[in-house]
Amino acid sequence: MHQVELDRLLWTCVKQLGTDVLLIKGQPPMMRGRNGFQQFLVPPLESVDVLHLLRSVAPGSMHDDLARAGQAEFEFWHLNRYPFRAYVFRLGAEDVVFLSRLFPEERRESQGSGGDEPPQVDIASTPA
Repeated sequence: MHQVELDRLLWTCVKQLGTDVLLIKGQPPMMRGRNGFQQFLVPPLESVDVLHLLRSVAPGSMHDDLARAGQAEFEFWHLNRYPFRAYVFRLGAEDVVFLSRLFPEERRESQGSGGDEPPQVDIASTPA
């Protein structure tokens, strides 16, 4: 089981002005910011970790929606201050989670794309 917590990933995204967090089996969690996608400095996620990280924010209907339609979508608040929208997709036997930070329209900026290898983000300095 993976040791990183969703709160730390989301807080890092907020503090570093990121826009999205991506969770995929076999990859470290990634954050999209001004310089494209960056990998968090944590081990790659196992299959069970992808949905396990959402346990504190997902509605009870998420698993039913995934089973029925192969996808689920819901909104939640991080620290009761930062809104996110979760997009969860089932691709074959694996789940992919895309957590998009919600901004007022006037604060949205176009994001550049990163290179072939995303840079890494250290989450050790963020609060738990």
